[in-house]
Amino acid sequence: MAQSSTKTSKRPRLITQEGYTLMREAFDQGMTYPTPQQKAELLIKVHALPGCAGYPLKNLETWFGVRRAKAGIADRRGPRLKIETKAHGSLKPDQINMLRILYEGTDRRPRQELIDTWAKLLRVPSAEVTSWIRVEQEKAGQVEYEDEDGDEAEADLAEDQLAQEASQDNESFRRELLLSIHHEIKNNQCSGELYKPTTSEEFNKMFKAHEQMMETFLENIEQGSLKSFGFSAFSAERMSE
Repeated sequence: MAQSSTKTSKRPRLITQEGYTLMREAFDQGMTYPTPQQKAELLIKVHALPGCAGYPLKNLETWFGVRRAKAGIADRRGPRLKIETKAHGSLKPDQINMLRILYEGTDRRPRQELIDTWAKLLRVPSAEVTSWIRVEQEKAGQVEYEDEDGDEAEADLAEDQLAQEASQDNESFRRELLLSIHHEIKNNQCSGELYKPTTSEEFNKMFKAHEQMMETFLENIEQGSLKSFGFSAFSAERMSE
């Protein structure tokens, strides 16, 4: 009985048809790119409607983006580039490189507990990692939104993310960081300072003693033991190539 209830249950709707109508009218009247003040004023009106008090600003922004795409309105790169610069500006280049490797090793929708682990490993606030991930999802058209029927769907606005083969150094970075995550998951704390080798010889020497541990980690991913942490069987295939 409990299993049947879980399958049929749906997330509560955050906005009603009346709320969608209000936003649609604003859009049709020319508010295709609302300013921060216009967003705030519109959100106040939406929250004043019955059943819409919990509708978040990010959903409103995503709704307008999807609406612009459906209407064939060209995207303004300026605001997005500004957001991306802000998100990346707080992270160092080497941290972004490591974070990208970790992110590409998942299903691109990491859970908060995994994000917190990444933040601890990189020694940065979780909010900074979340912001970076948000920008990457927007660039890949993976931002989730509620359609006008209230169901969750993916905004398929663009597919501009090209698959690239990881270089030998990047693969070594991947192994280094995933091994650290393995320790983090098992011990719930990062053990010691993260060593950063500078040559491929140092990489190979560093991981020679940990070969069996990494193989076990990959097996756990393939068996689905770490699925709750955002790792899928597809991730294991990519990492073992």
